[in-house]
Amino acid sequence: TATLFASCDNGTLHSFSGTVWTQVYSGFTPNLVVRSIQMGEKLIFFNGTDRNISTENGTTFSELRAVIARGETAGAVSAAGIDDTDVTNWVLDTDVATDDIVRNITKGAYARITAVTTANCTHTVIGSAATGLGQAAGNQVAGDRYEIIDTVALNIIPTDGDPDNIALAGPGTSTVVVAVSGVDFSATDIRTGDFISNTTRSAIAMVSGVSANIVATSIAGQVAGDSLVFFKSAMPLTQNAHVHFGRLYALDARDQRQIRISGKNNPEDMTTDAGTLESASLEFANFQPRGDILKDMSSFQRFFVAGGRNTVFFFEGTNPITDVSADPASDFKIIGVFPQGVVSPKSIVSIGNDLAFITKDGVQTAQMVRDSSTL
Repeated sequence: TATLFASCDNGTLHSFSGTVWTQVYSGFTPNLVVRSIQMGEKLIFFNGTDRNISTENGTTFSELRAVIARGETAGAVSAAGIDDTDVTNWVLDTDVATDDIVRNITKGAYARITAVTTANCTHTVIGSAATGLGQAAGNQVAGDRYEIIDTVALNIIPTDGDPDNIALAGPGTSTVVVAVSGVDFSATDIRTGDFISNTTRSAIAMVSGVSANIVATSIAGQVAGDSLVFFKSAMPLTQNAHVHFGRLYALDARDQRQIRISGKNNPEDMTTDAGTLESASLEFANFQPRGDILKDMSSFQRFFVAGGRNTVFFFEGTNPITDVSADPASDFKIIGVFPQGVVSPKSIVSIGNDLAFITKDGVQTAQMVRDSSTL
């Protein structure tokens, strides 16, 4: 049965299967354009502001997270440590790293991983004695369902050099408010749903509001002078997306010069396929003398096409992962540019042997040359 999905200005999503419209999701920020892309069994929705969501059945929706591992706790599990009998060696068999986030699905709580050993992972407390996101009705025990979320540093704190993700809480900080002297958080890349680790209190919080200061999950005892670390999920807030030969290409809404690329056939894998703690990306700030903001993406036969507001870029290849240890190694390369940008999302269309794209001067086309392997 075919199902039609439509978003409404009030932030809801509705489905239609031939008889009646049914509301199936609410929670999007009102008055934003919601787009979707299908990859395998997942239909993914995004709007560049809210967390990406996905569904596999059209009725149950959940956040699309950057998941490294999931399973059921067992073995040497405790309120401050996770183990799984299906994992023989946490160092060799997984890509879990310090500062990744444990989401205990059963308890509805979160913790920050503080150490990874061959036997298990230790983390901030999940249980009745915890504070922040770790607080739960009961302690973490064997049989709890869990998943581990891949995180990357959220470098929003000014320094004498490159921005960092470490700071001291400043005046105005309370159990539910985070302030840092000299930082206006509304002018940074921090967003609702990002994570803050208070290492002084051994607790983590989730951002729920951003202005000059941050509103977040309550952490008992939090005061000015506490040590803070800022993280974000490796899953980008997606402005636009495209699937090309089994990988999700997500335009990062926080930096629209960057396309984040998933692992092969897995939109939840944003780092591990690349063998790096940073998500694989195409950086369009450096391809031309003038950095470009991306608008649209498309596939044209074996080519990947990225349309910026100044330039249209053509890439050849199916594996963009640049880590030389990857199997197979990257075959991705740029083969041409068209020095005129596209006007909006959904302005690049592949039609047989032709690629059409809309520029400020009208519709332009590219096509395969019959006796050549290039455009």
